[in-house]
This record gives sequence, C-alpha cells and structure tokens, in this order.
Amino acid sequence: MDETRRRRGDEEALARHDAIMALRQLNLNPQRPDSAYLRTLDTSSRKTAELLQDLERMDKEELEKTLDDLRGVNVRTSEAVYAICKAVIMSSNVQAAAQICSLLHQRHKEFSPCLKQSFLKVFSPGNADWFKKSKILLLLLVLYYVGVIRDCDIFVNVIKDITSVERLRDRASIPLYVPMLIDFAEHGRFF
Repeated sequence: MDETRRRRGDEEALARHDAIMALRQLNLNPQRPDSAYLRTLDTSSRKTAELLQDLERMDKEELEKTLDDLRGVNVRTSEAVYAICKAVIMSSNVQAAAQICSLLHQRHKEFSPCLKQSFLKVFSPGNADWFKKSKILLLLLVLYYVGVIRDCDIFVNVIKDITSVERLRDRASIPLYVPMLIDFAEHGRFF
C-alpha cells in the first residue's frame, strides 16, 4: 500500500514537473499574436470587468474558466497587472497564478516588465504587509522558473528589502521576515 502511494506520488510529481517544463518552453519562446488578432477579441466593459474580478480572486477551481475568458477578452496589460497585484495570493493558488501570468506574458510583450515593476512596489520601504510579501516572493520564484520573469535582479532587491538595516533594527519584525528568507531558500533550491 505504501509503495503504491509513493509510486503514485512520484508519478504525479513527474507529471507536474513535465507540465512546468512545457510551460517554461512556451514562455521562453512566446508566439505572440499580432495586433489584428487582438482587435478581434471581446473588448466589452462587462466582460473585461468580469475577467478582472476573476484575476483578483486567483481561484484555482476557476482556473480553466479564467484562462478561457482570458483567451477571448482583450484586456489591457496595466489592468491585468493591477488586478494580479491586488489579488490575495495563497500558496494553493500560486500555480494557477503562474498559468494566468504565463498566458498574459505569451500575449503581451510588455506584461512581464510591468508585472515585475508592480511586484517591486510591494517590497518598497514602508509597505509592511509581510504576508503579501511572502506570497508574492513565492509567486516570483515560480514565475522565474516558468520563464515569465527572466532576470534575477528582482530577487536581489527583495533580499535587500528583507535584510535591510531598518528591518533588523525593528526586533518585532525579525520573527516575520526570517521565515520569509527561509521559505525563499527552501523554494529556491528546487529552481
């Protein structure tokens, strides 16, 4: 029984890895549509508003619906990035968020730089939401692994923020940020 369960777990892990590698290849060599194709997509404000609400929820149960809507609606890059940054990202939704970001990256050349800049704002001084920072950091790692984010400069900025002198002086925040660094190191070793 344990052997069968272990073998099934290994097969599932291998299937997840293969799916991630396939997604990485799509992101490293995106076949972006031309502007004529984008003009054929739905631009109605109702559909766009629904899609942006779905992006803010990042619900993995609704992933297929969100991806289908995303394929049929021409949403502005800035609106999509804003909705993704506003989303409450949970550990269970990171893979769904990565797939959504991958589709947007494959469609819009400017998506990844815009997303990267918006995520950097989460780590700016004065933003004390450590929970959001930890989930964004996890998402950034996954996006780096699947090829949406291509340079690792963002991680240098994040580590600088987490280990800044101001953070280390604030003894109350140390118990919050040290686990974030440990999480980063643990997840980073798989990438």
